[in-house]
Amino acid sequence: MRQPKTKTYAILMNGVERFQIEAIGQFTAIHKALDDPRFHAFRKQQPNVCFMVTAVEVPSATGEVAT
Repeated sequence: MRQPKTKTYAILMNGVERFQIEAIGQFTAIHKALDDPRFHAFRKQQPNVCFMVTAVEVPSATGEVAT
């Protein structure tokens, strides 16, 4: 069975990029981000803030278009 291609996604919290993560899709990227220690560390710094977490695909450095 063929392995799905992973892409790099920027994780934005309230519109500001916080870190990047590898995932097969946007939905998976958000779920991986919510389990990431960087997310938990940021949440501990600002415990009383509501976050809108989004994932945006980062273009490849080689200029390749992901299909």
